[in-house]
Amino acid sequence: MIRVHLLGQIGLVASDGSELTAVLQQPKRFGLLAYLAASRPKRLHRRDSLLALFWPESDDARARAALRRALHFLRKWLGEEAVVARGDEVGTNPDRLWCDAGAAQDALAEGRDEEAVAHYCGGLLEGFFVASAPEFQRWVDEEGARLRRSVADAAGRLAEQAETRDRSTDAIAWLRRAMELAPDDEAACQRLVRLLDQTGDRAAAIQAYEAFARRMTDELGLTPSPETRALVQTIRDRRDIHPQREPRAPAGEDTVHTGSPDLIAVLPFVVRGDEEFAYLQEGLVDLLCAKLDGAGDLRTVDAHAMLTHVLPRESPIDGDMARQTAVHFGAGAYVVGSVVADRGRLQVRVTLCEMAGKKELQADAEGNAEQGIFAVVDTLVRKILSGRSTSIGGHLGRLAAVTTGSLPALKAYLRAERAFRAGEYARAVEALEEAVAEDDKFALAWYRLAAVRLARGALDDARAAAASAWQGRQRLAEHTRLLLDAQRAWLDGSVERAERLFTRVLEDRPEDVEAWYHLGYIRFASNFYRGRLVGEARGALERVVALDPKHVVALGALARIAAVERRADDVEGLVSQYLALSPAGDLELPLRALRAIATRDTKESADVVVQLASAAPPVVAAAAANMALAGDLAHAGAALERLTRSAATD
Repeated sequence: MIRVHLLGQIGLVASDGSELTAVLQQPKRFGLLAYLAASRPKRLHRRDSLLALFWPESDDARARAALRRALHFLRKWLGEEAVVARGDEVGTNPDRLWCDAGAAQDALAEGRDEEAVAHYCGGLLEGFFVASAPEFQRWVDEEGARLRRSVADAAGRLAEQAETRDRSTDAIAWLRRAMELAPDDEAACQRLVRLLDQTGDRAAAIQAYEAFARRMTDELGLTPSPETRALVQTIRDRRDIHPQREPRAPAGEDTVHTGSPDLIAVLPFVVRGDEEFAYLQEGLVDLLCAKLDGAGDLRTVDAHAMLTHVLPRESPIDGDMARQTAVHFGAGAYVVGSVVADRGRLQVRVTLCEMAGKKELQADAEGNAEQGIFAVVDTLVRKILSGRSTSIGGHLGRLAAVTTGSLPALKAYLRAERAFRAGEYARAVEALEEAVAEDDKFALAWYRLAAVRLARGALDDARAAAASAWQGRQRLAEHTRLLLDAQRAWLDGSVERAERLFTRVLEDRPEDVEAWYHLGYIRFASNFYRGRLVGEARGALERVVALDPKHVVALGALARIAAVERRADDVEGLVSQYLALSPAGDLELPLRALRAIATRDTKESADVVVQLASAAPPVVAAAAANMALAGDLAHAGAALERLTRSAATD
């Protein structure tokens, strides 16, 4: 029996106990296996539905061929009987393949709640992404949220059953498990507090309430309901039990690391309520940074560097974490916030704190999510600016709209930013084209689309996108207009002018990740043709990684520089860093090719060559270029020859 683990730690274990790493290293094919094994009710799936999930960008013939190759690959590694087919339908054989997510759902359906809770060791396919398969990712998100909620409900039922049998210890344990899975469940908190009190452990009851209340306050900016507070007050009144106080900070601590008074760090928001608005966790960082930046002398920490520094996190971003983050970026103040989304209405609260520890301002705003999100942000910005104790100067006119007025366009843009940061260019292009289709004057989306198209080798399309971005430049802040100007100069072949413009941006904003990256990339891509050393790009790219250790594209460029300079150990380390951060990135196979040649790994070289036979043309071209950089012209030429033959056939 082969075991597929999708909850918590992902794994694929053969019947002899060995790990089937060859399948795990193929994200789309493992994703296909996961979908077939975990989907409930258990059934065979029509090929057409699988094509729509995993190959939405391919025509029918190519998609079907890709599906056939994927199924052949899975049968090769899992055995012929593990994957079954009947006519135009395919599925997995439950007699040969066991899946923890499927087993948990089966247990829930059959009323075996304890077994279901035992199976649930973590979220469904946590941290797993498949490039160019947005519908599959949507299934993962929705199915994962549904399963987590169902298992939490099962733990609640087990607690109720234990309580009716006078097994209080078991009931308490099940309630604690339910709250781990659904930490915002106030009803479960009330049940736990009551039960602890009834068993005589009043101190534990108070502690359980305080932990819940702290989470509500710190993460959501909310307080427990009057009913819950009254319940706890009743317990306190019966005995002099006081909440544990937070330890005092050492004397003088609040006066250290005050940072630049004009630099604000905007932390990711906590989002509660409708899951469709989860994108606001990062999205409000982008919006507030864009609106606050440039008001008089006020600046905000680069949103890209901020998000990659603090996300993803398993624990909530509390006050200490926010202060540490502000110290990291040299900011004199930080903003934390929460969003409650309920039936299309948003309630947003922000708190601005100075590094000296003084809570300077708390601002609230609310509005209709589909129509008023920008009005909500504008209200918050006006309150923040007017409430600051020091003069910021300037005019609110400098806070001209820097993004779109279309919520669908904004959502697509934010999805693209996430994909771009992960080096998944195909997903980024898809989302950005959706954004500009919704709002053809969305300058920032056009700007990013030009950059991603260039990264994929589509120079003419990149120039067209840059021209569209330039048309909307009047809506952007001055430093952003400089970025657009530098991008156009680079695309038009004016390398020296582009360098000068990016350098101008960095003179005023030495923490600007975007400018550092493009400056390094220009030097990497053009120095050979200018009679200069490619290694001159290293300083700018290393600065990018220092500001943003998760900048996978900069890591890839540094790996290629190391290959040119024949630093095999550095190639190994940089490529390994990239693959750990972005296993589904567009450069995954090209960088593995680079590493294989640079380190003379014949086994990986052979594996790469096999995979290139079915890879997309941009991937093959990038792999060939990397092979040439690493000094293997024979394999590079063979890859390009296959690419040329494929293009001629098409």
